[in-house]
Amino acid sequence: MFEIQQDYEAKKAAIISGAIKAILHIFETRQLDCINHYCSQAFYVFTIKNSSEIDRMIVGMKPFPGLIRLLSHTNTQVLSNAISSINNIVLSGTLTTMPNIPHPHYDSIAAVDGKNQLFNFFKRNNISKLSKNQASMVIWRIFRQREMTNIEQLQYLVAYLKNSLYEDDDWIKQTSKEGLQNLAQNAKNRSEITKGGFIIPK
Repeated sequence: MFEIQQDYEAKKAAIISGAIKAILHIFETRQLDCINHYCSQAFYVFTIKNSSEIDRMIVGMKPFPGLIRLLSHTNTQVLSNAISSINNIVLSGTLTTMPNIPHPHYDSIAAVDGKNQLFNFFKRNNISKLSKNQASMVIWRIFRQREMTNIEQLQYLVAYLKNSLYEDDDWIKQTSKEGLQNLAQNAKNRSEITKGGFIIPK
């Protein structure tokens, strides 16, 4: 499976054949304890380093209901694959649209209670630092140009991002800075971020 990570034609053929649709059907309908990490890994591979055409095809399969459901799984590898897949899809949506408009996947995620499910996952203590940071990235990206009306969630996310500015990991520091900048595009979010005289890093 890994050899097709950057083989766009192989990915396209697999999607057309119905392979992705079948995997997503498993995510949506099968009991969670019957879904193993091989299945979640198989989908994740299709979200890595894609062309815009492949990304559009994956989004057209409506992947969020199944992927959001996987965030309630108990297997750490399945959880990692699920949040990584969501992050890759959301990142693609971020990079292929103008930064001054709302995120294109916000409504699809919100329609399946994804905002709350993502936040519940983000707050878990039994996930890896990588998964936690990826969850934060998904949340602040989908709230591009939008107010986070749940003040408790906003405060928790902002506190996490501010604390992460002092991490040793440069990637976490950089994405946390980007997260604060992204949230601050909304005036009410920015007001919460800058409380106490905090200066948003550039």
